[in-house]
Amino acid sequence: MTLLGRLACATASLRPSRIVVNASRCRRMISDAMLQAGVDRFELAFEERPLGVVGTLRRLARGMERGAGGAWMVVNTDMVTDLDPEMLLAHHLDSGRDWTAAAGPMPQGGSFSPLLVAEGRFGRPGGDRELHYLGISVLGPEVLELCVGCHGEMFRDLAPLVLAAGLETGVFVTSCAWSDMGNPEAFRSGILSAGGFVSPSAVLEEGAVLEGVNYIGAGCRVCRGSVVRDCVLLDGSCVEGAVVAETVVAWGTTLKGD
Repeated sequence: MTLLGRLACATASLRPSRIVVNASRCRRMISDAMLQAGVDRFELAFEERPLGVVGTLRRLARGMERGAGGAWMVVNTDMVTDLDPEMLLAHHLDSGRDWTAAAGPMPQGGSFSPLLVAEGRFGRPGGDRELHYLGISVLGPEVLELCVGCHGEMFRDLAPLVLAAGLETGVFVTSCAWSDMGNPEAFRSGILSAGGFVSPSAVLEEGAVLEGVNYIGAGCRVCRGSVVRDCVLLDGSCVEGAVVAETVVAWGTTLKGD
């Protein structure tokens, strides 16, 4: 299952009235991922030029009637987490705050900017607790309306507008598992951190060699004379007589040896 499909399944229990999936390329692949995850009721917000999270929210807010109620859960798709979205939403509703950000301990390695928190709130001066933003927020309707006049980033630009409007921010602190999937190497190491996997529908020909820890997806084929070492082969990919190491082979791609 794709990262997007996994997130779609995780949030399905919330029974959202609207599901909007943002994309700047591969719209057919994204639609297929949602359908394969069992989500057949969604809107695809396609952007010719990526607008960023706030830009996407600004576009969404402009298409809604002012004063429309309901909270929005905003989920990044470049990570994997086992955070319980029902617990996050319940915390947000119980707190009465306008914007709740899911956060946890700073991960080891990487160059992540900390979310500075003071007394359970972010964005205020004097924040002395450093937490890691997990890529999931719940925004109240008033916060979404403020996106119309915001051009920039969520915490650098939108948060000051939220506080200036007298709205309340808060954090949902959790020690849940979280892995960055924002680039190919992070994706590879994140997938392999869960251990090796070979799909029952994958074909490993006699004479093919797997070394180290590998993820071999559905419908993959590793042919005779191939060596695959510490790799992720996404669904439908194929290695024909090549030696591949520490890489991600994209969906439906064939790598051939010399």
